[in-house]
Amino acid sequence: MICNTIYLFYDRLQKEIKTPILDLRKELKKLVSDKGVKSVLIIGTPNTIKGGLYKFDGIKTYEPDEEEMKLLTSIIFKFNNGLNKEKQKVRNICDKYINKGAETIILGCTEFGVMLGDEEIPKINPIDVLVDVIINKLLYNYQEKEQKPRL
Repeated sequence: MICNTIYLFYDRLQKEIKTPILDLRKELKKLVSDKGVKSVLIIGTPNTIKGGLYKFDGIKTYEPDEEEMKLLTSIIFKFNNGLNKEKQKVRNICDKYINKGAETIILGCTEFGVMLGDEEIPKINPIDVLVDVIINKLLYNYQEKEQKPRL
């Protein structure tokens, strides 16, 4: 699933289907912990932020204020309508919280991953994490099959 917000319903969705769904929240928590990150800014939809999707114990979380969340939501909608002229506003919000102590930014909306992909700021794109985990699982499974003796 390549939408961040949908992972708020991970447990419910996994109960409904037999196919395993990667737990993006768990994978992101592992990555943040492995990197030793102590503080993050989370940008995304209000549901993703307020739903606490990427809040982890032991990691200080910065969140945009209500006005900033409204602005970010507006930027997401404009971006989805082909208007990508407000990247600097997103960057300004990110810079504000980096200056307050956020070590990295979790791009909790796929649009921000695209919008800020080339920006030189400390960031984690959860969709990149998802892709890496899938590739690693596929490679691991492939290597396991190759090492098993053939009959």
